[in-house]
Amino acid sequence: TFVRPLITIFDFRHQGPCWQLSWAHPKFESVIATCGYDRNIRIWKETKINQWECVYSFEADSSVNTLQWCPWEYGLHLAAGSADGRVHLLSRVEGDQWQQRAMNAHDGAITGLSWGPATEPCLLLAENFEYMTGADSQSVSLVPKRLVTGGMDHKVKNGKRMQTPQIRNKAELGQPTAHDDWVRDVAWCSNVGSACDIIATCGEDQKLKIWKHEQNGKGGSDAWINVFSHAFQSPVWKC
Repeated sequence: TFVRPLITIFDFRHQGPCWQLSWAHPKFESVIATCGYDRNIRIWKETKINQWECVYSFEADSSVNTLQWCPWEYGLHLAAGSADGRVHLLSRVEGDQWQQRAMNAHDGAITGLSWGPATEPCLLLAENFEYMTGADSQSVSLVPKRLVTGGMDHKVKNGKRMQTPQIRNKAELGQPTAHDDWVRDVAWCSNVGSACDIIATCGEDQKLKIWKHEQNGKGGSDAWINVFSHAFQSPVWKC
């Protein structure tokens, strides 16, 4: 008798090393994005059971090193970082039609990126309970889309209100740089139930760092504070 394998291998082909893939939220059906050394960003969709097709492909000017889908609340948007220091934002507009735009972010290659949560911190704290259970409980306001990026310029940048050709409202973590060598990865922590936003970074300087966002009241100064740092015995590539 024929036994169906538990794991099926699919060929998401690139002309060279494939650096990363990201699976979209199931709200948007089965959609995967891949990127690679061949400068291509490709979006794949399962059109039939166990049958995947490339529904969109975009060729950047240099190797595309990293990518990630944004939180599902914003829609189907993909951010990708390339070796020329640019962030490429791909958005599905109608059906399988896609819109692409690029924004300058780093002076060197982008090696990691991560989207910020769609909600403000403290969403589940006591002071927000009345808001969450009131008449507007079905329409929680989303914060502007936020993206943190790390690069070979040793810097970590947090930007929002992303518009061509620059990411607006950029803030850098650490002065003069976040790390003493290439930043290898960045990760934005979920903030539901947390009192603040938290970002983790790691790099070739063998360090893992945790950053906390502090804001002094409405309209006050805000900054990302390094609250934890751990030195490993070798470069840290993933966090």
